[in-house]
Amino acid sequence: MQLYGYPILDDFATRHSKCRGPLAAWRVEVEDAVWTDLADLQRRYVTATPDDGVGVVFNVVPEICLVTTKVNFVRGIVVVERAWARRQALRQTTSRKAA
Repeated sequence: MQLYGYPILDDFATRHSKCRGPLAAWRVEVEDAVWTDLADLQRRYVTATPDDGVGVVFNVVPEICLVTTKVNFVRGIVVVERAWARRQALRQTTSRKAA
């Protein structure tokens, strides 16, 4: 797949170091993937959820680091619209390690 939206991913990874490694791995996997439809994508990313028909939300780090995308299966394009973290979950994982 062709992946667009690197600046969004890079900015997010800079701000959230816990997600940096998983995001880098996700990026490589998406670029190497050949998905023909949503079912094909979900065979690899079981937790990926459809969003408004053409969008897909990936749980890169389940329930912590998410990436909202638009996917065009015919053209083989994934466009990153937003990378975000559930702040409560980030705080909980950080405090657990500190304890």
